[in-house]
Amino acid sequence: MMMKKYIQTAFLFFLFLLPFQTVYLLREPFIEGVKWQYGTIGIYISDLLLVSIFISFIVQKFFQKYTNKDWENIVLNFVPSPAHPVSIILYQSSLILLVTWSFFSIFWAGETWLALSTSFVLLLATGLFFFVRALPREYIKRIVFVLLFSGVVQSGIGIAQFLYQQSIDSSLFGMSSHVAYEAGSSVLKIDSGRFLRAYGTFSHPNILGLYLGVILVLGASYYVFLSTFEKTFRKARERMFLLASLLVIFLGLILTFSRSAWLGVLFGMMVISVGIFLQKEKGVRMRFLKILFVFLLASLVFGTLLSQQIFPRFDAITIDREGSITERVQSLHDAGIIIGEGNILLGTGIGNFTAQMIHFQPERPVWSIQPAHNVFVLILAELGVVGCMLFLFFLFSVVMYIFTSLKDIDHTSLFFTCALMTIIPSLFLDHFLWSSHFGLLFLFFLFGMVSRR
Repeated sequence: MMMKKYIQTAFLFFLFLLPFQTVYLLREPFIEGVKWQYGTIGIYISDLLLVSIFISFIVQKFFQKYTNKDWENIVLNFVPSPAHPVSIILYQSSLILLVTWSFFSIFWAGETWLALSTSFVLLLATGLFFFVRALPREYIKRIVFVLLFSGVVQSGIGIAQFLYQQSIDSSLFGMSSHVAYEAGSSVLKIDSGRFLRAYGTFSHPNILGLYLGVILVLGASYYVFLSTFEKTFRKARERMFLLASLLVIFLGLILTFSRSAWLGVLFGMMVISVGIFLQKEKGVRMRFLKILFVFLLASLVFGTLLSQQIFPRFDAITIDREGSITERVQSLHDAGIIIGEGNILLGTGIGNFTAQMIHFQPERPVWSIQPAHNVFVLILAELGVVGCMLFLFFLFSVVMYIFTSLKDIDHTSLFFTCALMTIIPSLFLDHFLWSSHFGLLFLFFLFGMVSRR
């Protein structure tokens, strides 16, 4: 019982700690005095906690008394079997093969240690995927509220960063110093000046935007699909916390000025609107209209106060001045160079995209070399056709599992499915869901939550 309590508490703590980039650096390479960000290797505090959770989980299962039938069910959760639906066989097989292929890619990667560390993170993400699939349904509510609390903390940090136009340097919380007037900081470049975008504890505002967007849609769908709101003090307190959290998170999301995150939230809200037609519970549509009204009212208020900063984000001149499209096009051009240089089948090795470009173009400033701003293209460049097909099979099997389970889907899977839709724009327009430590773990956490048994 004590071991089970530790696992549950430690996992909630892990979810809260995941956005904090607290890390012990094993390698911090510099090229001509400039830090090679994507060549950094470190051990994150969240990794240590996750490994301890896995070990405790295995020990707990080992010492429990099981019948032969119980052991058979446990094995079937991790090993493909003809007894499983096709979708489960696909994601189990493709995911195990994807991790295996990533470790194989170490042998032909130019940066061996970088490939090894990235493969290890993918292995942790895979373990997280299988772990969250086994979580009991009654435990999900705690996960939702911990994520809401984490979102409020991250949003609060982001709001403070925008108000003071700087972020502090803190190795304890994994934060870097950013100031609006310094080159290299992610800012809004408009006629009235430069404005620092909200980072939270992340390395880029787009990552904070995605994180807050996922939690915003998750909280909204929880409100719509699960809350019953009995007339008790406890339920009223939960309702007040939920709505207040969503407003704070919404403001933080706006201050990231992340267009991909904003678009992702629209995707998520559209899925919620579709999901209400799958539910027979009374009051679902009315609660959806209420939360929609709250968001529209908040958009009007915050949009009015921040109109000088928000509207230029959609102006062609401002977009050209920021160079965001240029960076994305350049990264895809780099991917074309890498894939065209004999890496179409095997890839450069996991985590080795920027290392390969530095090898091809050593005269180019290292700060200008970024991973391909498209997760699928990035995987194709790093793991070749084989790795990309395995990832696509895995993704397809998760989607197929969702659709084949629509008739029997419970509330918890439904609102995590809505939250998962928020990541779609970032999959096609950015790279951090594959190239960053946080991105990989968070992506597979969401995959695991939507494919729960």
